[in-house]
Order: sequence, then structure tokens, then C-alpha cells
Amino acid sequence: MSATKKLIAKLKDNTIKKKELETLFKRFGFSEYGGKGSHKVWGHPQYTDIHIVIATHSKEVPRYQLRQIEKSLTKKGLL
Repeated sequence: MSATKKLIAKLKDNTIKKKELETLFKRFGFSEYGGKGSHKVWGHPQYTDIHIVIATHSKEVPRYQLRQIEKSLTKKGLL
């Protein structure tokens, strides 16, 4: 199993860490383009309707946000 597939499996199981999620975003072509305070904003040049905001003050991303991210990525055909 490739590293990307392992990260996708972790995302689907809601066990992915913030750094792993950022790695997955980079592999899908997302880039960090701003943020305010303790938050980072991630976007994709092709999918301008997806903007993902992640807090930087925690090592873990809340489960509800992981489900939202998974739903958005699946909707765009990335997962």
C-alpha cells in the first residue's frame, strides 16, 4: 500500500494527525495560502470552491472537521 493510500485510510478512519493531513493536502495539489492568527487556510487552484481552515494550536483535527474534509474531497473525486 502506498503512503498516500495509507493517509487516505487514516482520514477515512478519523485517525489522521494534522501534519499527516497537511502532507495529504500537498499530495493532492493543495497549497497553504493564508490564515489569521492560529489558523491555516488551504486551497486548490482547480477547485476554487474548497477552502479548508485548520487550527495550528492543536496536533489533532476534530472528528467533525475530518468528516467534512473527507466529504468535500470525495465530492470532487480526489478520494
